[in-house]
Amino acid sequence: MPSKLLLILLLAVTSAACRSRKDAGMPERETDPELKGFVTEFLAAAKKYDHPIPSSAIDRLRVVVFVDDLADAHAAYGDAGAASSSPGSEVAGTCTDAVVDDTMGAGAMKWKTGEKSWSEVWIGSDMRPDTAEQKLQLRELMFHELGHCLLGKDHVEDAPHHIMSPALSNDFPWLEQNWDRLLAELFK
Repeated sequence: MPSKLLLILLLAVTSAACRSRKDAGMPERETDPELKGFVTEFLAAAKKYDHPIPSSAIDRLRVVVFVDDLADAHAAYGDAGAASSSPGSEVAGTCTDAVVDDTMGAGAMKWKTGEKSWSEVWIGSDMRPDTAEQKLQLRELMFHELGHCLLGKDHVEDAPHHIMSPALSNDFPWLEQNWDRLLAELFK
C-alpha cells in the first residue's frame, strides 16, 4: 500500500512550468501531464513482469518533464559535459541523478547518488508526439530513461532491438508488434 501512495503522489503533483535550479534542496515532484501515463504504464509493466519497483526508487524519482534543451538543463546543475538535444544531436532524453551536498556551500548540487539524492527524467521537447508513430517512439524513450532511473539499467550496446539500446527504433510496426517481448527483456 505505501508504494501505491507514493505512485499517487508522484503522478498527482504536476507542473507545466520549468523550475529554476538555483533553489537549494530536493525539488518538489513535477510530472508533465503528457508523460504521466508512461510512468504509470512502466510501473504496471514492472508489476506484470514480476519486477516491482521499490518504493525508495519511486520516491527518488522527483521530476519527469520535457525540456527545450538538454544541454541547458544539465548546465543548470553545473554539468557542462552533457550532450545537447539541439538540432543535429542524437540525444533525445536523459535520466539524471543529483544530490544536495552541504559541504560545497548552501544547497550546492553535484552528480552522485547518496543521501538526499533524487532522479529526474528529462525529455527533449522535440520528442513531443504529433503522430501515432512518434507516440510509440516517446513510449520507447520513456521506458528507456525509466529503465535507467528506476531499474538502474545500463545501455545494451549490441542489441539494436532492445529498450536499453542507446538508439531509438524507427521500425514502428516491429516496435508495436514486439512490445511485450521488449518489456519481458527489460524486466528480467
